[in-house]
Amino acid sequence: MSEITSGLSLFDYNKENSSASGSDEQKFVFTVSSLTRQIKDALKQKAFIHIWVGGEISNVSYAKSGHVYFDIKDEYALLKCAMFKRFASGLKFKLEPGQKVEVFGSVSVYEKRGYYQIIAEKVTAEGIGDLQLAYEQLKKKLKQEGLFERRYKKSIPLYPERVALITSSTGAAVRDIIQTTNIHFPGVHLIIMPTVVQGDKAAAGIARMIRLANEKNIADVLIIGRGGGSLEDLWAFNEEEVARAVYASRIPVISAVGHEVDFFISDFVADYRAATPTAAAEYISQNKKELAAGISFYDKRIINAVNSRIAGIRYRLEACRGAKVARILQNMHDKLVQELDDLKVRAVKGLQDNYKEKQNFFLQINGKLTALSPYNIMQRGYAVVMKNNKAVKQSSQLAKGDRVNVRLASGEKDMEVL
Repeated sequence: MSEITSGLSLFDYNKENSSASGSDEQKFVFTVSSLTRQIKDALKQKAFIHIWVGGEISNVSYAKSGHVYFDIKDEYALLKCAMFKRFASGLKFKLEPGQKVEVFGSVSVYEKRGYYQIIAEKVTAEGIGDLQLAYEQLKKKLKQEGLFERRYKKSIPLYPERVALITSSTGAAVRDIIQTTNIHFPGVHLIIMPTVVQGDKAAAGIARMIRLANEKNIADVLIIGRGGGSLEDLWAFNEEEVARAVYASRIPVISAVGHEVDFFISDFVADYRAATPTAAAEYISQNKKELAAGISFYDKRIINAVNSRIAGIRYRLEACRGAKVARILQNMHDKLVQELDDLKVRAVKGLQDNYKEKQNFFLQINGKLTALSPYNIMQRGYAVVMKNNKAVKQSSQLAKGDRVNVRLASGEKDMEVL
């Protein structure tokens, strides 16, 4: 068997050898690989290069390599598609079965399996649009994970001392926030954390600044956002990376993106959503305005109360002038003297009663001690015999010739035992 030369196309060969099927002598046999290559080369014609094909997605597979494999089909046919990593990384939404899409690419042949496929470079959603579809997909995913639930929302401090702004350092948002806080909340310390807020690197930059603010604990509240723009311009705030950084932040986060009618994924995850950057500045300032109003209100109440108290005291002083003063003072003096006399009487009686009680107790104890005293017994003729300064209780303790001391009721005598 032989193969046709690489310079001869399948169509040219069949045209020039139309009689080859007639006899075995003129028969030409392709190898599988040569025929597949010929078909692949044939599909490189302009008609099959950089074309759009519309259909419904089925059998999607995301490989670890980063490639995406899927089928598109209509009522009558099915076409395999392969989207390599360098193109798949640009997808704004996740491919899912049932989606109506349009695929841009070129027809090719996968030689090892012998089927033709579209090498996809772009995939766009029909009707709803790529970005809107990506937005709806991520919103649904994060909501199911619980990132939007109110129980995870942190309270915005009533009177934040430090506020970090994560936005473009040259955008309208930072100027609006600075101007508003200077008017309503001049005491707050604003920290600008500049980052790009538009383009492919914007989401990574915003998320990095949120993490940095938490690592350094540089603020009491974070404001992330920017002024208005197209959906593409504001897309960074719809990225999953930003949403998860906001959710993980220990510092409360205010999302302030675009205009009042715009809603972004960061709005749903943040602890508070402000319609605009200016509205965010007003929100953190409103408590200070309320505090100032409250201070003014209570300041007036205190002044009125003090003035009223002073007036009452002045009135009573006026009433006490003249003869009334002397009478009032005399009555006060008489009352105090009476109370002092009463205290003296009670004090003396208390001391006397206490003395008598202690005297009776002493006499009782003295009588008991006297009754038990050995000297009281000796008055009746008894004596105490001491040997070596110890009392002799039994005759067996004495021997002939022992020296003893005999103590009587009056006096004592040394003696010798005979």
